[in-house]
Amino acid sequence: MVGSDHRPILATIDNKIPKARRQFRFDKRWIGQDGFSEAIKRGWLENQTNAESNVVDMIRKCRHEISRWRHENKPYGKEKIAELQKALEEIQNDDLRTQEDLDEITQKLKEAYRDEEQYWKQKSRNLWLKDGDLNTKFYHATTKQRRAINRMVGLHDKTDNWVTGEKEMEKVAVDYFSDLFTTTSPDDFTDILEGIPAVITETDNALLMRPASEEEVRAALFLMNPEKAPGPDGMTALFFQKSWPLIKTDILGLINDFLITGAFDDRLNLTNICLIPKTERPTRMTELRPISLCNVGYKIISKVLCERLKTVLSQLISETQSAFVPGRLISDNILIAQEMFHGLRTNKSCKGKYMAVKTDMSKAYDRVEWQFVEATMRKMGFGERWIGWIMKCIKSVVYKVLINGQPRGKITPNRGLRQGDPLSPYIFILCTEVLISNLKRAESVKSLTGLKVARASPPVSHLLFADDSLFFCKASVEESAVLLQILQNYERASGQKINFDKSSIQFGHTVETTVRAEIHQMLGIHKVGGVGNYLGVPESLGGAKTKIFSFLIDRQQKRINGWTSKVLSKGGKEVMVKSVLSAMPTHVMSCFRLPKGVTNKLTSAVANFWWSTNSQTRGMHWLAWRKLCRHKTDGGLGFRVIEDFNTALLAKQLWRLMDNPDSLFAKVFKGRYFRNSTPLDPIRSYSPSYGWQSIVSARPLVCKGLIKRVGSGSSIYVWYDPWISDSCPRPAICKGINYYPHLTVNQLINSQTSTWNRPLLQQFFESEEITRITGIPVATGYKPDTWGWFYTTTGRYTVKSGYTVLQELSQMRGHYQSLDRTLGDCKRNPGRLNAPQNSNIFSGKLLPDVYRLAHVYVVGECVWTHCA
Repeated sequence: MVGSDHRPILATIDNKIPKARRQFRFDKRWIGQDGFSEAIKRGWLENQTNAESNVVDMIRKCRHEISRWRHENKPYGKEKIAELQKALEEIQNDDLRTQEDLDEITQKLKEAYRDEEQYWKQKSRNLWLKDGDLNTKFYHATTKQRRAINRMVGLHDKTDNWVTGEKEMEKVAVDYFSDLFTTTSPDDFTDILEGIPAVITETDNALLMRPASEEEVRAALFLMNPEKAPGPDGMTALFFQKSWPLIKTDILGLINDFLITGAFDDRLNLTNICLIPKTERPTRMTELRPISLCNVGYKIISKVLCERLKTVLSQLISETQSAFVPGRLISDNILIAQEMFHGLRTNKSCKGKYMAVKTDMSKAYDRVEWQFVEATMRKMGFGERWIGWIMKCIKSVVYKVLINGQPRGKITPNRGLRQGDPLSPYIFILCTEVLISNLKRAESVKSLTGLKVARASPPVSHLLFADDSLFFCKASVEESAVLLQILQNYERASGQKINFDKSSIQFGHTVETTVRAEIHQMLGIHKVGGVGNYLGVPESLGGAKTKIFSFLIDRQQKRINGWTSKVLSKGGKEVMVKSVLSAMPTHVMSCFRLPKGVTNKLTSAVANFWWSTNSQTRGMHWLAWRKLCRHKTDGGLGFRVIEDFNTALLAKQLWRLMDNPDSLFAKVFKGRYFRNSTPLDPIRSYSPSYGWQSIVSARPLVCKGLIKRVGSGSSIYVWYDPWISDSCPRPAICKGINYYPHLTVNQLINSQTSTWNRPLLQQFFESEEITRITGIPVATGYKPDTWGWFYTTTGRYTVKSGYTVLQELSQMRGHYQSLDRTLGDCKRNPGRLNAPQNSNIFSGKLLPDVYRLAHVYVVGECVWTHCA
């Protein structure tokens, strides 16, 4: 047949996808339905009598009982709605049926619609949109869109062949992850761990390894999002949370058995790998992001260990690492990095000598070597029992890969951390602490030189946020070689590999071209920095700011143009504006002042989205946007004024400079801009960065709410500092001519009795002012005076309180007046607030017009009262 023209060809023309076996998924619609609780009790309690059973078996039995109940009762939305609609029609056509029968069936139909909406919300994985606004169409569209995006039709294998069958794609995925999760067997960590001190004490270990209490386990469970995707057993955190009174004894027993024996049923740690596309149409495994879906039973154990580990993180993690450490923010790294980049462009002592190297870790979590994790924790001083617990959680995992929703294959790894395991981020930053210790060791022997933006600022050789790394050193071949050696040693020990193709170098503005070429060649990094992003913000902020921040407008417009937005109800639109569109630029606004042109375009895009009924038109704007931004009690919808919100966010940074003077963020900026003063002092500085200009633009807001809290009183000037609580903080008011302009508060206190000196107070102040002053408690013993924020009970600034102050200032300036008190009372009516959001919005449109008509006697008082 070789030379024949009659060779047979086998063609498959049936492109139907075989129907996959349906996986069990806990459905929140079942909660509260007749017989459901009894089904859970039967499943859970039946296995309690069996001495060999454990929590895994109880969960499995619950699944079987729920499945049996589901098939017997058919609690599905569409079927139930169809039955109730038919019953409602029969009642309406039957003259003998009572109003009570009609009300009962109507209520059941409402509940069925609500359950259907809940189901599609859970399927859509939407976590921001509120329930009860009839957004079922939106959830359904979102689910279909997500399925279409995530569906895999084919993949390239290792030999670049295109495969399309489910079995073939399974083999490609299993081979890829088997290679990725195979250890390189590092064994000698002596040198690389030399600089790691044993920080964890016996007391710390005792607290870390204490028995678990019911309160601790419950808190760990209820910290989980109840609607996140479940693990292989199909049970969401919602099942455990709703069943807590029934299951708490067994769950607590599971945790404490693990803490005693260091072991648990390995079935608990089965994990599905969900593949999320990184690109629009992924064709290779490298274009898919693996997210691990762990069983909630395991995640409770992991979460308990996480919460304990958090208590000692600040002792272990260097100040140059901001991720996952309580009290540290991503904005710290962004602002410090921008200060460094600014120095490379403008600072005479930096721009000719230094450089910044931005590196990208390839599959950072997936390549972490388990032996390295164990050796690192041991060197830090963790107890052997604790190390055993962590390693059991890491090592006992077995993976299956979800191919179009179906778990396939079996992968037993011997390295790697899971993205999706609560423990993984904390173990990862413990590992990166080893890299930091080696950089510090090189600095201490002058092999590396950190970048200083000012003489009084600390040198910074690195900034790390999870797997995003920035390194600063002199732009020389010698220091480049040292940096490269440290990175290579770290890679050999930890398994974390630098992707040099995605890394970049940003040189000081006047570094010679020949030196740049030599360093590019030495490091193997050929990409020039300064044009990319660092932590979501452009690296270079020099030039026209409107152009630099225009990416925010494009990003927002892309979200608005999403076709699923067209099927949102009005209530859904309100939530989308507040929770998504207004929040999108928050990350950047936390660090930088957006230009007026950018904020105007962002506001215009949101307003058009709100008023339009389709993406082709901007709609009729029936009300000024600033009126919609009023508080709901003043006739608005509570949307944000972007400029004011930007100011409130920047005021948070200014407050943190004052409140956390020992943070790296404060040290860098203090050395550069307010060495011998405070960030509130209007001191002019030479060539300030845009980050600093943005922060100080919030000074008026911070000063408006600052109050000096009396400690010893020695640093508070009576006539100049705001220390009196009134409608706003203010200095004290003298009742006559002031002959003591430099009087301090401590001079008004009787040091012998630690009370206010009343004769002296009567000499200087009116009785009303004396009452305010004597209401301030006097400290016994020495206590420093501190700044506080007047508008919160804690005395600490919050963005919410800052924004509220700005809105009140805007009202005082006459931007708007509150509506009539009667209308305000109506808007605070509890009955109205309990209505669906669509009804709230409709009444918000209706009531002002009714009020105006009543005011000019077009409608009567009875109409107004009825509407109210």
